[in-house]
Amino acid sequence: MNPFDLKLMVILVIAIALYRSVRFLYKKYIHPIPKPFSSSRNLGPDNAPQKFSPASAKRYTRKFPDYAYYAVRSAKKQFDINLDYSPQSIERLDDILTQIHTHFHAGNIPAEELASLIPYWAAYLGQTLIKTNPTLHLKWDFVPDSKNNPVYFIQLSETKTIHPFHLIEKRIITAEPKSIHVQFA
Repeated sequence: MNPFDLKLMVILVIAIALYRSVRFLYKKYIHPIPKPFSSSRNLGPDNAPQKFSPASAKRYTRKFPDYAYYAVRSAKKQFDINLDYSPQSIERLDDILTQIHTHFHAGNIPAEELASLIPYWAAYLGQTLIKTNPTLHLKWDFVPDSKNNPVYFIQLSETKTIHPFHLIEKRIITAEPKSIHVQFA
């Protein structure tokens, strides 16, 4: 092998390594935020709800860690609050939800936009519960509701489940909301 071919080979290896590292950084930090599940996507051509698909609901549960990550980024960027998946961070999440609640009831956040915010904060709440209780082997699960839409929950025990989506929605929408961190203290 002559020296010129060796130099080309080294340049090629460096270029491949550079390409892979840039692609990794792009996917990790720059990739666009995934859109949360929307009920309008679940409509068929005649605007009738499509049949409940356990496979699509299961795929959606795999996105919850990503949604929680985006909630952490959003908390830091928009509210200057650090969320770290600790039990104490649920209290900080409650502060964020108080601000969202205030803006929603002041008319600054439309209902459609609120519906797109809830999955991120619910995913963060659920992931925090999962990460702070590793010995319980918690995981997301779902069941169809009366309209055949998936209802996501975390099974804590045989008789107790937590519904993060419902808790976050109720915390923001109700006029006299209950604090979330008090429920988990």
